[in-house]
Amino acid sequence: MNVMTETRPPLVSVRGLDVAFAMGRNAWFTAVDGIDLDVGQGEAVGLVGESGCGKTVTALALMGLLPELGCRAQAGAAVFAGREFSVRPGYGPNGLARGRDVSMVFQDALAALDPVFTIGAQLVEAIRVYEDCTKDVAREAAIAALARVGIPDPESRMRAYPHHLSGGMRQRVMIAMALLHKPRLLIADEPTTALDVTIQAQVLSLVDRLRRESGMSILFITHDLGIVGQLTDRVVVMYAGRIAEAGPTERVLARPQHPYTIGLLLSMPGMHGRAGRLAAIPGRVPSPAEFASIPGCRFAPRCLRADECCRSEVPPLSEVAGGWVACHHPGGGTDA
Repeated sequence: MNVMTETRPPLVSVRGLDVAFAMGRNAWFTAVDGIDLDVGQGEAVGLVGESGCGKTVTALALMGLLPELGCRAQAGAAVFAGREFSVRPGYGPNGLARGRDVSMVFQDALAALDPVFTIGAQLVEAIRVYEDCTKDVAREAAIAALARVGIPDPESRMRAYPHHLSGGMRQRVMIAMALLHKPRLLIADEPTTALDVTIQAQVLSLVDRLRRESGMSILFITHDLGIVGQLTDRVVVMYAGRIAEAGPTERVLARPQHPYTIGLLLSMPGMHGRAGRLAAIPGRVPSPAEFASIPGCRFAPRCLRADECCRSEVPPLSEVAGGWVACHHPGGGTDA
């Protein structure tokens, strides 16, 4: 099912992505269950959902960073800029040049950066992976990269270790490193979760500015629909390993069709100018180990609209109101 609603051609297109992990001897659970995902050239797409819905696993599959042991992944098709790539587990080559074709900014910059090397050493090494240049040339390029993401006094920051920097500064270093080789696709996995509101706004503004200047595509992974409304052209909402809704960001936020999307919006302060007590989605998100035990719609145990059809039949992802919705009873908006 094609969830691409933009007219621009896709840069990356994945069909039927499945990812499963071992949970014991001869037992597996499916974390990502047959999803389709497109990101257009120069487009910003938000991948939204609660923790455990499969967002980060999807990104790691695209990057070729799923662990080989205890993991299996496959896709009916995976194409980047017209050429096929692999989503198979393992850290070897998967057909994409990490850093040039696709790059990733991780959620926890302190964990992603090497604590025993200076910022400068890590940037220089990353530059020389693809560039045949001297250390002095790479050092100048690293200083320029830090300056480009707004780090003050970049020369002195080159001598700092990751733990010497603030959270916002470390995240800027991660962004600088991800953009060193001008990737065509940047995957940003909740890069502002651990930051305060002021620094969060600065980092988001930086990412958006760099995208517009370079024309790169972005897959922005988050649980925050407010961020999605600021930064993205299109949004894909995941729930329990499957896509619940997808479409242009403006349409999804203004006229959500899936009960889960509606619940997310009603639970966020200020999204629709509501006062008083925020709404809450009843129940809890099932763990990936429980996905297979839910025969129909995985949101049915928490959905006030659910009937016997919802509890027994998996809803197909169907075109509704200018987007795609996996629901037997779509519609209603946030006034429902």
